[in-house]
Amino acid sequence: MKKIILLLGIFLISFTTNAQCYSQIESGDNYIVAIKTDGTLWAWGQNNSGQLGDGTTINKNVPTQIGSTNDWDRISVGSDHTIAIKTNGTIWGWGNNSFSKIGFVSSGSVLTPTQIGTATNWDFVSAGSNHTMAIKTDGTLWAWGRNFNGQLGDGTTTTRTTPTQIGTATNWQEVAAGNAHTIAIRSANTLWGWGQAGSVGDGTNAQKNAPVQIGTANNWAQPFANGSAMARRTDGTLWAWGNNGYGQLGIGSNTNQLNPVQVGTSNNWLNISMGFGHTLAVNTSNTLYGWGWNAAGQLGDGTIIDKNFPIIISQNALKIAAGTYQNIAILSNTQTYTWGNNQYGQIGNGITAATATPVAPTSINCPTSLANASFENIVLSVFPNPSNGIFTINTLENNFKIVAFDVLGKEVALQTISENQFSINNKGIFFLKIISDNGKISNHKIVIE
Repeated sequence: MKKIILLLGIFLISFTTNAQCYSQIESGDNYIVAIKTDGTLWAWGQNNSGQLGDGTTINKNVPTQIGSTNDWDRISVGSDHTIAIKTNGTIWGWGNNSFSKIGFVSSGSVLTPTQIGTATNWDFVSAGSNHTMAIKTDGTLWAWGRNFNGQLGDGTTTTRTTPTQIGTATNWQEVAAGNAHTIAIRSANTLWGWGQAGSVGDGTNAQKNAPVQIGTANNWAQPFANGSAMARRTDGTLWAWGNNGYGQLGIGSNTNQLNPVQVGTSNNWLNISMGFGHTLAVNTSNTLYGWGWNAAGQLGDGTIIDKNFPIIISQNALKIAAGTYQNIAILSNTQTYTWGNNQYGQIGNGITAATATPVAPTSINCPTSLANASFENIVLSVFPNPSNGIFTINTLENNFKIVAFDVLGKEVALQTISENQFSINNKGIFFLKIISDNGKISNHKIVIE
């Protein structure tokens, strides 16, 4: 389960994408876990069940290294348990072990990464709210944890305390464990689902205790699940189904769906992350969108009003992870931003005050390589902000151009008042891209009241 506001105005753009501080980021209910490019493991936020893995149950409000090894390869987080695969193919778990969702018979919390079994051929893992799904290198599918809704897919509703093989198929490609359901893709690019009634996507409102194929299409590329479900096709289109009470399906309504329904008309979706009631998505142009639950400002539009259609959050995102109450994103200049509820320190900025705008704590971010210094950003300010429509730009740059977009990404007209002043006639939220002659770029969010 992958698992409020990202304002374009504080984003910095760089032309490099190969110097990432984190190779993978995952966001759970109230905590974040990440693997750095050096293979080390880091975590912060709520730790009441040991889900951070540092040997304590003390919350951490800054990123904390977990252990000292540098061989972590893949991670997945649930509500309050974490599962990870090392480069040697072993699988490890920690956190809350209720329903044996970590994979141990004992139901107590596990405070440090502990190996699950002895197998060394684990390839992919997805942690749901109370169950875990994983695929081995031989293409077999395995599951453990809570099974009241048939979410394990073994044909029963019996909780499994250790990894249990699901069927005999050896062509499972990728799997996504949700709240009480599971979505998966086989190597023939067919889509499958099972578990909670209304979340499977097979057109019925019946619980499924074993995998059933969703439709007949054979061009599915990647599944996603949390409180609802989504899947991306090989043609770049995005499809959604299940619970839609917050508009988290992004289809322009709040009506639940029993079959996959296309999200808009775009065919360039690339990376999706589902929180419990909201969704983040990045397209091939690195534009970040959000939709759904917005009570904590998760969507980045300056309001706490839910949105049932995609709205633009940023134009230079690479990696994203949507949690239940907080988000994390890595931009193309290697900066890492976190935002949202911060009751347990999950923002990672050293305090526990919530933030409705993204922050880039020095404790989280890695410095940009000196080799990239020639691509540093414009140093400027735009004021007053908010304003009545007239803005002044303060910068040392001699020549630059300004492009403005509304919240839907549509370019809007600017009226030039003087060399450093401009106006926009309409009220609302707008995003500026300011580009200097030498290629430096700065993005700003402005508000016209």
